[in-house]
Amino acid sequence: MTFRSVAISVFALGVLSFVLSLVLGWSQSRAPANPAFAAATTLVTGENFSDVVLANGQPVVVDFYGDYCPVCRQLEPGLVKLAEEYSDTAVFTRVNVQDASDLIQRYDVQQVPTLVVFHQGEIVFQGAGLSALPSVKSALEATNTQKAP
Repeated sequence: MTFRSVAISVFALGVLSFVLSLVLGWSQSRAPANPAFAAATTLVTGENFSDVVLANGQPVVVDFYGDYCPVCRQLEPGLVKLAEEYSDTAVFTRVNVQDASDLIQRYDVQQVPTLVVFHQGEIVFQGAGLSALPSVKSALEATNTQKAP
């Protein structure tokens, strides 16, 4: 076998496994890899978004993330720390972008991670990437929800 035929065979096997995973519904685990992140946040879907986020009286931080996203994984410890700091005054949620195309379109999520802070059903802050985390804290402080020392 020549190098070219080996390369084509490997490529064909990759395509075949990808197609089979789509057809048979095989997927990577949908659970966050970080158990602390899973415990500190509530999973939100298109079905419960209005109840959990928009109708909530407290500020709500929504993390639009993807299981495949390494930057999302880097952001998780910072979100866990914020969730602990604001546990009495804010709600922290996560939306898996692979399962919520309607929410992605509605809130114009163009990259992951995207962090959105809602207060009384309105967007107070929206930003993307690791650099959005300090602005989330500022948005929470601006809604007068800072935990008393």
